[in-house]
Amino acid sequence: KEIQKLTPGSGGASPIGFSPDGKTLLASELAVDGEQVVRSDKTWARIAYWDVATGKVTRRRDLKHAAGYPGRAALSDDAKTLVLQMIVTLPLPKPDPFDIDPGARGPEVGSYLTIVDLTTGKERWKTPVRAAEGTDVLTFSPDGKILVTGSLGVITLRDAANGAFLRNLDTSTKDIRHWGRLRGAIAFTPDSKRI
Repeated sequence: KEIQKLTPGSGGASPIGFSPDGKTLLASELAVDGEQVVRSDKTWARIAYWDVATGKVTRRRDLKHAAGYPGRAALSDDAKTLVLQMIVTLPLPKPDPFDIDPGARGPEVGSYLTIVDLTTGKERWKTPVRAAEGTDVLTFSPDGKILVTGSLGVITLRDAANGAFLRNLDTSTKDIRHWGRLRGAIAFTPDSKRI
């Protein structure tokens, strides 16, 4: 039985997760700096807090330090920490004089991860996402101490407090490579000691 329908505004909304009491749904939105042409240097992430009972947004928090377009996101179990993938347009490289059709090349696209303390709205750290790393998997350990990212068989563990690289999981077997391609395929034991 459907208990509520949430209708986002023109900026759209991507669900992130529920508060521990289940009464609030957090979603990321695209905020624009009033420009006719949406550019990644004029956009940023906004977090909307939806009241599940009423279907209304009770508040919004702008994350202007998170420039670009919001991509994947994950919420810690206590709903106090957010990891957000931000997609940005990178500067075009210098023109190649031997390029037959230099106008045919579009802008390069990259992304980075930002960790946000939702109690203050402040960014704890950010790091670029390497092409080989990807973010098909993006999740916290239950204790909130480890951030897991991954795609195409490369599963990376980071310290959620500062973004420091901890290790890559062994992806040498065929089964793990395919497992790593599945979005959301990482699960921790409740004590955060096993994946």
